[in-house]
Amino acid sequence: MSTLFSITVLKKPSPSSLILGIESIHPDSGPVPETPGFALMLLMDNMGDGPLSKEVSHDNVYNQEWVSQNARGFVLRANMLPDNGGFRIRTTAPEWCAHISDGDCWETAAFNPARSYKRCDPVSPRKAPVSLEVDFTRSEGFIPIPTDMLFNIPVPPDLSPMSYLPRYALPAYEIVDKLEGAELEEFDFSAWVGYPLIWYDRYDRKEIGLLIALEKGRLVLASYSGSSQGRQWSEPADLKWIGRAAFTGDTNGTDYTVLDYIEGFSTGYVSQIRVEGSTLSFSFFNKDKDSPNLDEGAVLALMAAPLRKERDNKAGYYFSDNDFNKETPLGASLNWIQDRFRKEGDYFYHKVGKAYVRSVSVKSPEPDSYDKYDDIEYMKNKDLLEVYRNEAWPCYTLQGEMTDPAWLEHFKDQSPFSYKNEHYYRAVEPWDSPETIWDTEEQERVMNPDPYSFSFLCFQSAVGEREYDKDLLISSLMKAADKNDAESLVRLGRCYLEGWAVDKNPQKAVEFLSRAYEMDNKATTLKGMLEADYEHRLHSFSSDRLEAWFNDFESWELEDYPLDSFDFWYDSWYETAGLKADLTLLKAYCLIDGYGLKKDEKEGLKEFRKVKEIPGAAYEIGKSYEMGRGIKQNLKFAESWYAKAEKGGLDVEEYCRKRGY
Repeated sequence: MSTLFSITVLKKPSPSSLILGIESIHPDSGPVPETPGFALMLLMDNMGDGPLSKEVSHDNVYNQEWVSQNARGFVLRANMLPDNGGFRIRTTAPEWCAHISDGDCWETAAFNPARSYKRCDPVSPRKAPVSLEVDFTRSEGFIPIPTDMLFNIPVPPDLSPMSYLPRYALPAYEIVDKLEGAELEEFDFSAWVGYPLIWYDRYDRKEIGLLIALEKGRLVLASYSGSSQGRQWSEPADLKWIGRAAFTGDTNGTDYTVLDYIEGFSTGYVSQIRVEGSTLSFSFFNKDKDSPNLDEGAVLALMAAPLRKERDNKAGYYFSDNDFNKETPLGASLNWIQDRFRKEGDYFYHKVGKAYVRSVSVKSPEPDSYDKYDDIEYMKNKDLLEVYRNEAWPCYTLQGEMTDPAWLEHFKDQSPFSYKNEHYYRAVEPWDSPETIWDTEEQERVMNPDPYSFSFLCFQSAVGEREYDKDLLISSLMKAADKNDAESLVRLGRCYLEGWAVDKNPQKAVEFLSRAYEMDNKATTLKGMLEADYEHRLHSFSSDRLEAWFNDFESWELEDYPLDSFDFWYDSWYETAGLKADLTLLKAYCLIDGYGLKKDEKEGLKEFRKVKEIPGAAYEIGKSYEMGRGIKQNLKFAESWYAKAEKGGLDVEEYCRKRGY
């Protein structure tokens, strides 16, 4: 959501009132809403863990019905003062603005969340609870649910088979055993794996959920806040504080359903798995209640769900969502075939489903079988446990005949699992290839991936500054380069230019880029090759060759030379116009400096004018006016162009240092 206003506290006339300066910083902000809902949003945006946070959540203020019913319980009046005197907020109790002081500043995306606001009694600040129920296993504040129903990942071994989810909204819980500051670095969080926790992160978000795993010193947290549902990885130092969640006994009138929490993590739950030869049978519970399109592609997605895993760090994370456990025939085969299809878009399972699944039959649950499921939010813990343990869910029963019994080997010892995918609503495609997709040659291909795949994945990680195996990257690129693969030559050139996995060596970089350009003359490769040579003054090319390349470039219709995102010289959204401007600028430098081309200051200035919107080009035009370089000297014009360059964001001091001015 875009930031709309900048807020400054001008004055705090009394403990219950504020006068704010409000400045619009976005064209869509519109006039300042003089409503209690808008005012409450402003107070919430800067509330930290003050008294207001114990009564109101961000979910509340984004809920139109709740705001309409309750906002006046916190905000008595909100209005603009005459003569631009500021925006005044009067609260019903001093506690609701106790967290705000004179001079505070913040930015906000607040808006008017409701059309009308009903009168209601002022909300009194919450008193300290009489007692806190810390034992979540016996508390009505937490809902028991089998852990393997929660996450579409293998259940971490440290996690209990049963998890307990916060049942109510965040204000119904207090924090105990709070950790902050240096304690966060010293604490052994393994003791808290599986516990319901509350934490406050560096984005000023107060969250409630579970600690589900520890991964290389990071906390893997599952947040159940309505606005931030999802799994997140956090360094302890990135948290302002964290502690165990304790139920206060005060529900504050809010009761969440189990579905509100778990649908963000998984789509369904597979149970009662049976394998007989080439036939797979299982029952599964589909949480969204819509009838899925269970064709061969969707069945393959379900079969592959327990095999999905993050790609080995040595190869980077680029295909983390579509990597599979290669220790099983299906996982190894899917890994191989997904690489084959990696440039053909999404819906991978529907492209190859018929290669693995010969036929499908499905029995749907009874239409009224969801009735009991709809009522689970009102059940007591004892009843809920009974439902979960007996798997009393409205399940689909599926039977699939495979093209090879090998695809079912991983199901022989497979326990129930949850899954999350979006592969149910697209028709499966015909499979025209031979059904046998797992011969000896292809097994070798899976177990020993070709250098193109690994170099592509590692290079993605290098560009994105993610973890990768440097030796594997360079060795894979070298093997691919030896086979004259143009894309790998470009990537290898950039590694030497940027110092990724090797020592910087511009001369080698230009050599690899030159080989790539001679094989496949892409505009991106031309720009990279010439710019690397020019910036490092390598003089690798004769003037005839350089002039011919620039002449060729000017004759190109660049729309006919699409930018290839796989060479990663530019981001995939880099526009053709930007590439053309960069090459024009490079030609201008060569003409002005006499680098590789015959020095011609007048022609160089003409090229700079073609790309005058680039700050560096604007500066060079100013320099030409200052020095009388290719044009009559005019210091007034020079100053004007220098000003344009600075306004465009040019660091003049750094630019002049590089140019030797």
